Amino acid sequence: LPRQMITMRSLDLPSTDPDEIADMIDFQAAKQTPYTKEEIFTDYRIIDSDKEGYSRIMLVIVQRSVLRHRFHILEEAGLEVERMTVSSEGILSWMRATGAVGAQPNERVALVEVDSFYSDFMVVEGGRPIFSRSMLIGANNLSADADAAGARRRFVQETQRSLELCQAEASDGRAPGRLILTGVGPRVVGLLNDLHGLVGLPCEGNDPLQHVKRGERAASPGEEC
Repeated sequence: LPRQMITMRSLDLPSTDPDEIADMIDFQAAKQTPYTKEEIFTDYRIIDSDKEGYSRIMLVIVQRSVLRHRFHILEEAGLEVERMTVSSEGILSWMRATGAVGAQPNERVALVEVDSFYSDFMVVEGGRPIFSRSMLIGANNLSADADAAGARRRFVQETQRSLELCQAEASDGRAPGRLILTGVGPRVVGLLNDLHGLVGLPCEGNDPLQHVKRGERAASPGEEC
């Protein structure tokens, strides 16, 4: 599921008991969305628990109509769906596989994945997600000749806003130590330099296709947007 089509929240709940946490989730989900219980589907993952009896939860909420639409398309194609997840999880799995994140257990890293029409901002610690936010600006905006520089400024502002929100929600108030720009982002001319100069973090580009071998008949990807 695309990140912008779901609601994702990071919550601290006063329990380490899985059954108690499950009971709390229904109440928390109702507070996070204007839809009725019958209109939504929720799931969650326990990210961490501390000695004070609190657990950090990553809660995901999606409208059932969105799920039904996806399932219908795949079933009509003759595919049996065993599991559906969020695009953010795929990005994180890819970054783990390339070794970009997860090597240091306490390292806090910001990931910004640029897609065509939106971008996915995520903060991970020790390879686990602790914050996520969808930014409604993507490569199509950033590469538009008419106002590419203005779009890049807005992108940096949204990234800075996401960093501030993450830091405000973090129990220890600690900011990420570095930022990784991935997806189409590294190919957008000037974007990495803008981020490096304005967000106050060391920034690096990670092309997700750099280790992918191209078949003989496959078209070559463009060098830049």
